[in-house]
This record gives sequence, structure tokens and C-alpha cells, in this order.
Amino acid sequence: RRMLCLLFVISAATCPETPPTDTQSQLSFLSSLIPFELTRSTQISRHVASVRHSGDSRSNRLTAETPQDHEYKCHPQRIFFGMVDYHSAVHAHWALLRLARYYRKNGNNDMTTLLVREVQQSPLFSCPNILGKIETEGFPIDELPYGYAWYLALLREWKLYQDEFAASRNLESEFNALERDLEGIWNLRSPNPVMTSTVSTPLNVFLAQTARDMSNRLFSYFSSDSEGKFVCNTKRMHTGLESGYHNAAWALVHWYRYLTSESSTDTTVQQQLRLCQECVTYALTQMGNPDLSFTSDENARDFFSSYGNLIYLALKSGTIGIDELIDQIKSKSQPFPPTVLRPTTTTSHRHAINFSRAWAMKAMIPLIPDHQLLRNVKQSFESHISHGITSLWEKCSDFGRTHWIGQFAVFALTEGEVEE
Repeated sequence: RRMLCLLFVISAATCPETPPTDTQSQLSFLSSLIPFELTRSTQISRHVASVRHSGDSRSNRLTAETPQDHEYKCHPQRIFFGMVDYHSAVHAHWALLRLARYYRKNGNNDMTTLLVREVQQSPLFSCPNILGKIETEGFPIDELPYGYAWYLALLREWKLYQDEFAASRNLESEFNALERDLEGIWNLRSPNPVMTSTVSTPLNVFLAQTARDMSNRLFSYFSSDSEGKFVCNTKRMHTGLESGYHNAAWALVHWYRYLTSESSTDTTVQQQLRLCQECVTYALTQMGNPDLSFTSDENARDFFSSYGNLIYLALKSGTIGIDELIDQIKSKSQPFPPTVLRPTTTTSHRHAINFSRAWAMKAMIPLIPDHQLLRNVKQSFESHISHGITSLWEKCSDFGRTHWIGQFAVFALTEGEVEE
């Protein structure tokens, strides 16, 4: 099994001869881009991370050997401690699980096994006793709300994987050991002798506790105290028009999804859900902002389509119906569906903007009643995907680009293809 995983990560250094064009080959290509540096506790280190963040060798896939005393250890307070960057480690795990669920739904159990075994090597499962802080020591990366939202997405993905696994009895023998782990206590033994954690916690308890912690932090971030009552901090919504780490729509999607999947009788969940819904409503009023449209993506400073994320939030929260949403979009002086945003030579962020546009369009496609508009939106979605995949293929050895943009592509391609 470990040899299979080794073969999987070795394949990441090999690019196909031509850009993949169909969904299956595109997802296979994206699977190979997930860097084990972000999912393997035995391979990452603070030493390598410091090299990465110093700006040296940005195309390096971080495979250089590092001193034993620098290797990852189970930290008593931090999850993913010592990773290259926290949020990238989180969404790399998310992508592994999303792809595993996608492949299993489509009958590829071998690929599912390979991906899940890769997840098992991570500190999230190798150190199941640690709870609490998620800051990355030594690096001023603001994880609120971006990294917190990704973490809730990861935990949701694992929960869905577990639920689907329990419901399925037609699996290969490769899954038997994993099934026993899911039903009992996780006490995984790391091959790395530096990792000495011996205390184990039931996995579901661990995930539930960390999810509540993330939700509490998002509540503090999005709320303000008004005469003893918590209300939505509208300043966060205006900041949310930004296209990067402070994008509110992205965080609200995943927070809303988490809260609506929790117990409806929990008073803390009820309080947080009320505030989340208030923030969602306020955020969506920004769709009327004349300065915000697909056209404004041309001047985006970071990696999200702010307008695309608001569309996605509207659909996923059920706040705005498709007819009203289309009317709002058409009321702006902008081309719809949008044409592909051409990246500049100095930044790869526009590739990610294209993918965030794509997942908004993919969420719209099943709901559009007008056949001509539906056809146009499908074509635009496919153009955004094709252009982005080709760009990743052209730079598939560039760690600085592939370690995160490929997972945006996975999010767009698998939108609506598995339960969310």
C-alpha cells in the first residue's frame, strides 16, 4: 500500500504529453499535481518551509532532504504545524478526499484507495490527539477567514466520505483496514520515529471539536456586539469585496454549509446560523454594487472572482432564485457569460480567478431555464476550464503555481458531481 502511494507521488513529477481535454483525464492530471509536501507529515519541515517562504527556488517541489531534527513533529497545540503554508495544506487534503469520493462514485475504487491512503499519512490523522490553534508558526499568514473556511470544507468532505463509505458494501478488500479504523479509534503509527504521539482520540470527536473551534472563530470574525446583541459586522462584508484572503463570500459559503449540517437544536449553532444568514443577506446586497461585475475581475488584485463568489453564495444559500439572479447579472453592463480572463506574465492569480468564475457557472448550469443561455454558459464554463488546465499543463513543474491552483480546478470540475 505504501508503495502505491510512493508511485502516486513520484508520478506528480511527470506531465502528460498533451493537455488533457476530457473531464476524466483532467482530474487524473490534477490528482498528480497535488504535492505530497503538503500532505505528508514525514516529508515537510520548518526548514524547507523557511526556504520556500524566503523566495528561493519557487519552482522547487521541495523534495530536498532535511535534517532529522527539523522534520515534522506532532505539535501539542497546532494542527499542520510546520507545513509550507497552512491553507494550502488544508485544501490539498480537501482535494484528495473530494477526488476520492468522485472516483468512487464513478467506479474507480483503485484510485479512491490510493488517494485515501495518501490522506492517512497526514498530521491530521497521524496526530489525532491535538486540538486547538491553526496558526502557522513564524509566518504572518492571515488565515481568517480564508484558511478557516477551507478547514470547514475539509471536515465536511471527510464527513461525507465517511457517510458514503458506511453506506457502501461493494468495496474492494483494500478498504477493509480503513473501514475498521473508521468504526473505532484512530491510532495510526507513523513510519517516522520522530513522531512519538501515543495518545489517540476518536476521530469523529476530534473532527467535531475542531469544526466547532473553526466555527467559533468565524463567529467572532463576522460578528460585532451592538448593545449586548451580536449582529453582522458589515465592515467585514465590504472587506469581502476583495478578491483574496478576506473574501467574505467564500468563507460564508462554507460556514453556512457547516452550520446547516449541524444539530438544529444546539443553541450555539442556532445563534451562529442566525448571524451567518444575516451576513449572507448583507453580502448579497453587494451584487448591486455598480463597480462589481465579471468585468471588474480585470482589476482584481488577488485570486478570486468577487462577483463569481457572490453568485456562488447566492445559489448555495438559496437566498436568490435563478431567475432573479440572472436578471441581476444581465442588469449590469457586462458580457454574460464572461469570456476567459487572460493571465498576465507576472502573476498566476488570474488562472484561479477563471476557476472561481467556472464554479459559479457550474452551479448555475442545472438551474438555467433558457436553452440558449444554458448553451452559452456551458460553453463559457468549458472555455474557462480548458484554458486553465492548459495553463497548468504548460507550467506543471512550477510548484509555486500548481500547489494551489490545481485544487481550484478540482473544486470547479467536481462542483455538483458529488454531494456537498
